[in-house]
Amino acid sequence: MRRSMLFLLGAGMLACSGESDNPGAPASGGNGGDAGSAASGGGSSGRGGSGGRGGSAGSGEGGADAAGEGGADAAGESGASDGGVPAVDRSYCGSLTESLTTGSGVPVTPATELSETPVADSECGAVERTFASEGQAHGEACVDLAYGTNPPSSGTHYGTWAAYREYGTAIPRGFWVHALEHGAVVIAYSCTDCDAEIERARELIAELGPDPLCCSEPTCTGASTRLIMTPDPRLESRWAAAAWGATLVLDCFEEAPFRSFVELHRGRGPEGVCADGVDVENYQN
Repeated sequence: MRRSMLFLLGAGMLACSGESDNPGAPASGGNGGDAGSAASGGGSSGRGGSGGRGGSAGSGEGGADAAGEGGADAAGESGASDGGVPAVDRSYCGSLTESLTTGSGVPVTPATELSETPVADSECGAVERTFASEGQAHGEACVDLAYGTNPPSSGTHYGTWAAYREYGTAIPRGFWVHALEHGAVVIAYSCTDCDAEIERARELIAELGPDPLCCSEPTCTGASTRLIMTPDPRLESRWAAAAWGATLVLDCFEEAPFRSFVELHRGRGPEGVCADGVDVENYQN
């Protein structure tokens, strides 16, 4: 009898030990996803490489799978939305995003200003400026980068560029400065009480449509817009636009200055790339 009791007691201890190991597996998978992003985030290939998930590089698929299965899925299993648990953060930089998009955007070392042109008859005090290039080096992804203009108009950026689309939350500037290098124009705003203005900006982007330089047929079906719209709390103005080497700042949304800025500067980056980048707001899905 005593021998049987010892056997049963030992089996129970083994069963308890086996259960305590299981919670570590999802956590390990999550860390694997994070390690993958950190390893591939910097340099010219970045996590999405030269095409990311929306572009043409093969590393985007691998990065998405690693982050999706090791990171987002693991977090989803351990922290599902049931019971009021917050949804999984699927942004490219994860928990770092907030610190990379808030705070001051005032340049510590201002770039060399080449020209300043107040827009005639602007009701929003629009001013366009051009600047000397601050370079186009690739830096490590998801680290804070300093720029000499606000909004940024050139300079060091992440190896992955942001997809040409509207973002509902602020994205780190290093992603969209890379898009500027490819000829994109970014429309940004810091206001939080301007839903009507945001809707007008959407309508303008829809009217502007695909970048003619990205069209391969007369109808431009499926061609890239090379336009990004995003909130940006680091702006000093309520509204702004940026292209490579140029900025537009305004106190409110005004269609005419934005339209003119896009028509003048879209497609004029040092690298003419129409291929889409990575949806850095919903990367891990």
